[in-house]
Amino acid sequence: MEVIKFQKVKKSFKNSEFNLDVDELNVYSGKILTLLGPNGAGKTTLIKLLLDLIFPDNGQITILEKSHKDKTVRKTIGYLPEEFELPNDLIVKDFLLSFSNVSSLSKKTLLNQIDYLINSLDFQIDVEKKISALSKGNKQKVALIYSLLGNPNILIFDEPFNGLDPIQRSNMINYLNDLKNNGVTIIITTHILSDVEDISDEIAIIKAGKFIIKCTKNEALKQHTNLESFYRNYIEEN
Repeated sequence: MEVIKFQKVKKSFKNSEFNLDVDELNVYSGKILTLLGPNGAGKTTLIKLLLDLIFPDNGQITILEKSHKDKTVRKTIGYLPEEFELPNDLIVKDFLLSFSNVSSLSKKTLLNQIDYLINSLDFQIDVEKKISALSKGNKQKVALIYSLLGNPNILIFDEPFNGLDPIQRSNMINYLNDLKNNGVTIIITTHILSDVEDISDEIAIIKAGKFIIKCTKNEALKQHTNLESFYRNYIEEN
């Protein structure tokens, strides 16, 4: 099932070396799409367009065949940006429970979800601490948990594995695999290709605002030993 679709989407910026130009991009239910590209290639711009944080010059973006601006579909999305600011003056638990303000979930249900996620991912977070007392890595874990609350049908992660140790990375990968097997659609941008090699279903490489290839992981690995060599090949040749 087609969940996300970009058609003839363009976004221009003043004083930029290039503009984003997406002729067509489809993302399907129960699949993980990994977006690859150099810094400044347009990955974050694409995500911000999808989330209606910035606006395209023209073209159409749909989620579940509805406009991406539709509030009912936007509520189904969990999002982790690469750079985020958490409210340092709040206790971790209070911040996570604030998710009830944007959902219909009770605080009891949220507490159960929070405990489940912390234990399943082995995040070892003291929810009674102030956010200001957390390390950068633990702040990343809090943001990850927040993005997973409410069991969203669509997840968008910008560098989700930052700050995780090897065991936590493995737990996160297993968790994402379980989610996609249950029909959740996931978009990941990352520079650490080893983290996504096992879980990616499709790979898309963007360079200077344009997609230079989109294919399945199996297609990518037919002529390359790993995703890194596949990525280097296309970036260096285009």
